[in-house]
Amino acid sequence: MNGISGFIFGSFAMLAVAGFGLPPAAAAGEDHAAAAKSGRDLTTKELYKLYKGRSWIWKDGVAYFQVSRRDFKAWTGRPGPDASYSDGRWFLPGNGKTCFRATWNTTVSSSQALTCFAHRIDDQGTVYMHKVPDGKWFVFSKKPPHPWDEAKKFQPGDRATKGYLRNKAYVDGNKPEKACSLEGWPGFVCHLFGT
Repeated sequence: MNGISGFIFGSFAMLAVAGFGLPPAAAAGEDHAAAAKSGRDLTTKELYKLYKGRSWIWKDGVAYFQVSRRDFKAWTGRPGPDASYSDGRWFLPGNGKTCFRATWNTTVSSSQALTCFAHRIDDQGTVYMHKVPDGKWFVFSKKPPHPWDEAKKFQPGDRATKGYLRNKAYVDGNKPEKACSLEGWPGFVCHLFGT
């Protein structure tokens, strides 16, 4: 990937850190790898219960993990140069992972991305999470819960559709017009019809 699509895709990678609104310890770079490794992977059943029908509230957006067909939809940014939306599917491949494969759309590009998070739980009930493959482990939830637990950003119901539809309308309505190519057969059609 290079050029604008590389920039856009890289920007979404940054959104994965900034947009997901990681808790203070994760944002400060604290790594809980040793504690996470001492635990076990969350089961598929545990992960399904955690994600199904919930919205993950980010710093500047929301993702929704729909039960029906495991649809995934998300948005980041407000209408303007930072606006984006995404459509895809979420799935649980095992080994404590939740993944979503989605197409992210902006006014200048569309890029497919596969994003996965691993989850582990220790014997005290603390759940750790990290972005696969090389994100730092951070505390997802503690027992008893803390106010900054990432788990508190997982809210029941669809809180994404309103922002998703707003950003989709903005992004799709503000894409630059495609220029006609004047080469070969398409060039002939372009010359005749101007499309």
